[in-house]
Parts: sequence; C-alpha cells; structure tokens
Amino acid sequence: MINIVDDFFTKKQLLNVQNYAGGAFYKPVFFTQSRNKENKNREDSYGIRHLFELKSSLGKIIHKRCLKKFSYIIKDTYPPGQGALDKRKLDVFQPHNDGGLGKVNLYIQLIGPTAVSNGICFYDKDQKLDMHIGFRENRAVLFDSKIVHTPNVSSDKIWRTTITLFINKGDFK
Repeated sequence: MINIVDDFFTKKQLLNVQNYAGGAFYKPVFFTQSRNKENKNREDSYGIRHLFELKSSLGKIIHKRCLKKFSYIIKDTYPPGQGALDKRKLDVFQPHNDGGLGKVNLYIQLIGPTAVSNGICFYDKDQKLDMHIGFRENRAVLFDSKIVHTPNVSSDKIWRTTITLFINKGDFK
C-alpha cells in the first residue's frame, strides 16, 4: 500500500507548520542497526529530528488532515503519542523498513526544492528499486511500514525537512 496526495495541508497551515519547523530544536538520530554505537559515521545517521506531541496543535492538524486526505484515522504512534520533524542531507542511500516502529508510515514533504531527484524511493520484494516519488512541498505519502524505502540521493547534496509518523494503531475510515 502506497497512497500519495498533494496539498496535504491548506496553504495557511503549510506556512504555519514550515515556520514551526524552522524554529524547532533538533537532535541527531542514528539508525538502530548501526554496528558501532560509540563511533557512528555519516552512513549511520538519519539526520536530525524534533519530536512533537500528537496532542499539540501540530499533531491535531495532522490528525484532521490525515482523515480528510487519506480517510485514515491515526489512533497511536511510536514513540507513543508523538511524531517527528526530520532534517537530513540527501547524500547517502539508506534502504530500510520501519516495520518494527509501526504498521503504517505517514511521510509529509515539508521544506525543500521540488525535484524528482530528492524524494523517496521504494523497493520491491526482491530488494530492487521499484518506485520513486519526487519531492514537492506539501506532498504526503501513507505507506506500509514493511516496505523497504530510502530517501533519494541528490547530486546537489541538498537538505530537506519532512514530517514522519510511525503509526502502530490506525484504520481506514
């Protein structure tokens, strides 16, 4: 299951969320499969992350928009009751799945240049590249967390900001 919608937020909501993201405090995040926990390198890093509560105004907007745009009801997330703003430099392919974190991912492209080359890639069951979705601010993708995916690598090594929710309880309306 991979569902894509553009204009996830209203224009006013998008500007408010982008402003919030611009002023948020971020911390480095590393993939759990990193071999050497003490001596992590760039390939081990997901980027930097800011967690927010789903009870916050941002979380409430995402709940409402997910229901409106995908007919999907978010009941709980991992970490419990939280979502994440992520900033990352697109310079390393990092194929992974998030099946251990949730059943469904909600991925929202928030800040970055519109381009085919800086979106998200999905792999088939044989671990071969299958589908690519370009980056466009305010585009959202709802997909099965077990699908292997990676941010696409940009030759310009740009930074982008996205929102991720690992949904472990939810249903289509």
